[in-house]
Formats: sequence, structure tokens, C-alpha cells
Amino acid sequence: MVTSKRAERQWDRANASYENYLACIPRHRGRYRLTLSDLLHVRNFKGGNASVHVPQRELSRKLECWSGHLRKLAQLCDGRELRDLPSANLARVQRVASAFLELVDAGPRTSTGIFGFRASHASVLLHTRFPDLLPILDSRVLKGSGIIQQRRRAEAGDYPSLVDQCRRELRARPGVTMRELDREFFVRG
Repeated sequence: MVTSKRAERQWDRANASYENYLACIPRHRGRYRLTLSDLLHVRNFKGGNASVHVPQRELSRKLECWSGHLRKLAQLCDGRELRDLPSANLARVQRVASAFLELVDAGPRTSTGIFGFRASHASVLLHTRFPDLLPILDSRVLKGSGIIQQRRRAEAGDYPSLVDQCRRELRARPGVTMRELDREFFVRG
């Protein structure tokens, strides 16, 4: 496996932000209830400017909509890991997860989008709530997994392919976790 030392260092730094974010999630009043704190942690993890320019009332409406999708996913997956999810449930999980990415990535002038939040940011929200079920969408991960040949911005439409690729890998390698697979794909990409 060919990896980049630079990518390994980048992953290690981002992983510190990831771990800090995970440490905050259990303190929330409800695992699937999103707050401004979630958005700031995600922006920090993805290496962006940790600011959100949305009035509080509007932000609350958008986050409640997003949270509803997380609760729906929780019902669909019933605590299962991606490798153990029945095919019938997988298709439904992929539809709801893709819809979540699209509603977040809809753009700031829509009823659900927030300026600066893209599908890759939304996938972090999904992964941190469902770490053994859903991967983090990233251009390096897409390239490292073989889904794309040249790095480009990761789009919501790439997510079903990434979920499928992760499922194949996890099923073929029972001792590997989603996070380990994420690192492997990231440093290879």
C-alpha cells in the first residue's frame, strides 16, 4: 500500500479534532439532537473556518430538520454495523443518508442549507452518530478507495458508492473497523 507521509500527518491532526468532537457528543441532551457546537466541531475537524453565519432562530429550525433525519437513521439501522446490515435495510439507510447529505448541501438560501456546509461536513455528522455504519465522505477517501481516479471535491452523489465500497471491505476483513478503513483510504488517497 502506497501512502503519503503528509497524508498520514494530516489524518493524525484531523483525528485529534475528531476525538475531541466524539468526547462532546455523549454530553448532548439526546444523541441525535444537533446543536451549534456540532457544526463548530465539524468545521474544525474538516479544517475549515469554525464559524456559522445563520441567525439563531433559523439555525434551530434547520438543525431540527437535520436531527429528524438522524433519528430516522437510528430506527433503520437498529444499532447494526454496516457489515451486518441486511441488504434491504442497506438500501433504505443509503437513501436516508444521501437525503441528509443533500439537504445539508442544498445551499444557504434554502430552508435546510447552511453557508459553508457541504456533503462532506454532513457525512461527519452521520459518522459520529453512526461510527460503525456510515463513513466520512472525503476526496482523499474516495481516491484511496478506488471510487475516483483523480482527487476532486467529494459530492453527495458519491456517498452510496463509498458506503458500498466500505461494506465490501468490512465484510471481507472482519477485524477492521470503519475508522481504520477510513484512515487506510485517506492516507492511500
